[in-house]
Amino acid sequence: MRAPLPTLLALALAGCQPPADPADPAEPPDPDAGPIADALEPDLGPIDAALPDLYPAPDPDRADPAWVQVGSFNIDWLGATYRSEFTPRLEADYGMIARLIVETDVEVFGLQEIEGDAALALLGLPARYAWHVGESGWSQNPAILWRTDRVRVEDPREIRLPGTDFPSKDPLAARVESLDGDLRFTLVVVHFHPFANTEDSAYRAQQIEQLHRWLTDGLPQAPAPDPPVVIVGDFNDAHGGIHREIEGLAPLEGDPRFVFVEDDCPGSSQTRYDSRIDHLVIDAALAPRLRPDPACAVDAFDDRDPYRSYGGGYRGLSNISSHRPLWLSLAAEGAGSPR
Repeated sequence: MRAPLPTLLALALAGCQPPADPADPAEPPDPDAGPIADALEPDLGPIDAALPDLYPAPDPDRADPAWVQVGSFNIDWLGATYRSEFTPRLEADYGMIARLIVETDVEVFGLQEIEGDAALALLGLPARYAWHVGESGWSQNPAILWRTDRVRVEDPREIRLPGTDFPSKDPLAARVESLDGDLRFTLVVVHFHPFANTEDSAYRAQQIEQLHRWLTDGLPQAPAPDPPVVIVGDFNDAHGGIHREIEGLAPLEGDPRFVFVEDDCPGSSQTRYDSRIDHLVIDAALAPRLRPDPACAVDAFDDRDPYRSYGGGYRGLSNISSHRPLWLSLAAEGAGSPR
């Protein structure tokens, strides 16, 4: 099911040509880093700018209770204040992030780069949403956001990988169960180390190897999770590797237990470099439950109204994320597809 990404996309992710000497590379810019706030006041747009309806009706096809959508969305350093020092936004930008989440109608989202509970509270999501945010990533924590009327999420916990440094952005795991049907799985949300140079790529590869070890054999401080598992998040690595000599995804790619579902999605998930570093990986035991044609989707919100430009946002333009949300669909009932 996996189709390798072109080498060009892997190089584009790094934002530069591969280092001439892998042992002594120059460090490229962090592809995940948000814009730095400057001394200029933001353009607030028209004073009377009216935002579109923040809670549009979800797509009827995605609202079908026969399916449970599980997704990943790196919201690009979502701060606990509008004028965050990391990726500054205004109230309108937070409103549009909330609108996008409601519109996609994903039952369980694995989020990345969340400063904390206060950051998600600023979104003003409808009461049917609940969340749990990790604590090991400082201002870039993983989180699980779910619809309480569709799924139950229990036992959220961070998994400390050996040898990682603070802020480690430890994988966040939880048990997920559909309220309608018999679908149950362990969700794991990840956000691994960025950069394409040798040292950082080796560090990221070590994180992924240790994740694979936990999934299959357990770690001394964390027993292996109950199968089946769904792993979502920003891996900061692509098929074939973003470093020409280090294939970070190899432990998962080489294990027949795991399937990279997002390889069937049209479009890229990272807007700046037109690449795929956000992944949706499932236990092969769940493959019969995947919705066919396609099994997953990427929302290119930045290419459509009202998200690509709206009044009242930071500098008068869309300021949501450099990543697009993506998700897969699993049958809520039985081993096969209900259609």
